[in-house]
Amino acid sequence: MRLTDYMRGVGQPIAYYPTLHGLTGSVTATLMLCQHIYWAGKGDDPGGWIYKTGVEWQAELGLSRTELESARKVLRERGYVDEIKRGVPARIWYRLNAEAVNAAWDALQTSLQESCKLDCGNPANKVAGIPQTITEITPETTQGSMPSIPIDATLEERQDMRLYEARIRRERLARSRQGIADT
Repeated sequence: MRLTDYMRGVGQPIAYYPTLHGLTGSVTATLMLCQHIYWAGKGDDPGGWIYKTGVEWQAELGLSRTELESARKVLRERGYVDEIKRGVPARIWYRLNAEAVNAAWDALQTSLQESCKLDCGNPANKVAGIPQTITEITPETTQGSMPSIPIDATLEERQDMRLYEARIRRERLARSRQGIADT
């Protein structure tokens, strides 16, 4: 059987947004978070609670029991998903805490924007997004300045130098925030 024919009968695909990994730090927790976002508001419970067994989650996400437990733990500890036990025998019900997810997302976006400002600088070429790095070497700038990138440097050498410069800028910023003099 051809893979493309097989894929049509395998089942439902699930959405995975790699950017959300920054919220969870875990691929499995991100998968489960994506499914919670999908299922939010689709249940019959007016409080937004949904019920799924561990076996249903495992089948839906393709996770082992231990992977599922780890994902649940991450989402619970970060406050992204609430869990309660209801009924006899007790069943675990889940509810997405959209406010916590949105607050974490906003914080992540702010952090990424600040990081980009430190690392990227102003692009010399907006299409290519290559940061402009021109450093004139003078007696006044040699103390504590960044090394300049040679004009004949290869693209790989330029990228390595930019990464080095960004690391130095971050270290200097961290030291200045701590009140440590730049040496």
